Amino acid sequence: MLLRKIQQTVTKQVLTHLERMAADKPEDYASLWELHGKIFKLGYHDYVNRDRVAALMRFNSSIHDTGGALCSLDDYIGRAKDGQKDIWYLAAPGREAAELNPHGEQFRKKGIEVIYLYEPIDEFVAEGLGKYKDFTFRPVENAKEDALDAFDDAADAAKPKIRELSEEELCAFDALIAGMKGLLGDKVKDVRVSHRLADSPACLVSPDGMTSSMEKLLRVMHKDESVPQKVLEINRDHPLARSLLRIHKADARDPLLADMVQALFDNCLLLDGYLKDPHALAARANNLLERTGQWYAELRKL
Repeated sequence: MLLRKIQQTVTKQVLTHLERMAADKPEDYASLWELHGKIFKLGYHDYVNRDRVAALMRFNSSIHDTGGALCSLDDYIGRAKDGQKDIWYLAAPGREAAELNPHGEQFRKKGIEVIYLYEPIDEFVAEGLGKYKDFTFRPVENAKEDALDAFDDAADAAKPKIRELSEEELCAFDALIAGMKGLLGDKVKDVRVSHRLADSPACLVSPDGMTSSMEKLLRVMHKDESVPQKVLEINRDHPLARSLLRIHKADARDPLLADMVQALFDNCLLLDGYLKDPHALAARANNLLERTGQWYAELRKL
């Protein structure tokens, strides 16, 4: 009983000291966080002091440049949009990977800040905390189709308007989706139109709601080297998807269509960290480059 009381007193004194340092000497606290942040994050287990521990955590964020600036959860909440009640996060091995992750495209389009998690423990921390103040931690990969509908596009997100598909083309695109599912077979759980993509042609989505990084971590722990079945989502407005549609309408059995679909799927696997055979990817890429190079030269009469 006495030891527990001593532990509680020391913990409160340490947290109070860190809170003062973070408020009065942010540069010193940033240095301390750089050295001990990974260990400090384990404090999310402390249910009694969870809110105080969470307030002292620092994270990378989508609004910061590569200068290394970190933000607190209070900073994030202070910049949240009106009506936003979620702390959105994205796990990635580094900043470049996070910014290229297709799941973050709709957040960039809406100008909604995303916390970047680089360490394996970070997702356990986010899931363990669950909430901070009135905000709920949510991974961007699990964002529902209408999760961001209430927010306007960012001022710098304007792009040339994409031509809407006609009713006939929409039916043809449904046939393309079915054809892609047939070509990929049991490599995918399903193929469907995406409502989360803005710039990328396709992405993979876990059917059970688990994020890719958490899934990979659990597979490593269980020594499971198999490639999971995921849902392949296609951006119907992307130029590549429109090209696939034209080829499929002309000849659904065109060998080029099969190569392009497989190459698209390979790229999604590569981004997700599950590509097993880079040699096959390179061979398909070289084959496609050879054909497109010939067509381009003929078109330009070079």
